[in-house]
Amino acid sequence: MLLCLSRVHASVGRCVTSGVPSFVLSRLKKDLRVIHNDSLRLSYKRLRNETPPLWLVISGCIILAVSIYLKVSKDGNLITSESLPGIDLMIAIGVIILVLGFLGCCGAIRENRCLLLVFFISLLVIFVLLLAAGILGAVEEKKVKIWMKDRLKKFTPLSSQPEYVIEDLEKLQKELKCCGLVDGPSDWTKIPESCRCNATETDCTSNAIYKESCSDKIIKLMEQYMEVVLGIAFAIAILLIFGMVFSMVLYCQISKKDGLTTTAA
Repeated sequence: MLLCLSRVHASVGRCVTSGVPSFVLSRLKKDLRVIHNDSLRLSYKRLRNETPPLWLVISGCIILAVSIYLKVSKDGNLITSESLPGIDLMIAIGVIILVLGFLGCCGAIRENRCLLLVFFISLLVIFVLLLAAGILGAVEEKKVKIWMKDRLKKFTPLSSQPEYVIEDLEKLQKELKCCGLVDGPSDWTKIPESCRCNATETDCTSNAIYKESCSDKIIKLMEQYMEVVLGIAFAIAILLIFGMVFSMVLYCQISKKDGLTTTAA
């Protein structure tokens, strides 16, 4: 619509004035200019009323709330927290998205191009980091597994750990049906009751002890839920792209609006 008005306005400027009073042409140009400016302001207001930064605020709150709940939950386990530090990363991501969402909302409401530009650059940086993390995670999958086992290795020998650590270990072994953290039952100097199993079970040794280490079980769980993680990452990436497009379009609309105000003055 704006393009059509601009073309009409330009064509009027090239009209032949024979037989048409100049004041009529002048009046027509002025009316078309007013319609063009009003249409631009209307499109700007509609765009500003649609606030994707508010969606970022809501998304940040949800991610932060879920992450904190998992962090302080009674079911939280010291061993899984050590091997899967993703919860701390989720908390950081939630805080960053929340702050950026407020920044984008302030930029849109106050019509501040500087805030919108900072908002756009921040989203772009996060998007690039998210993309890089995904690529590195896919390429360096084996190194991630080695890194995780190295972190768990510091708990061995398991029998010498404090009582609360041993309780977490035994709870983890019962839930995952495993024994030991890295090297299996040999991680214990004295095999606890939580390692005992029914000899008829497929993952049980002839000595009625779980043969698989808990780190191997955790890695299998990570692989099972990788699709869910990728889905969440994809949703965040789409949200970031949408926020970048919104901020840049709104930035351009504010620039045009300021230009019209200057021209009218």
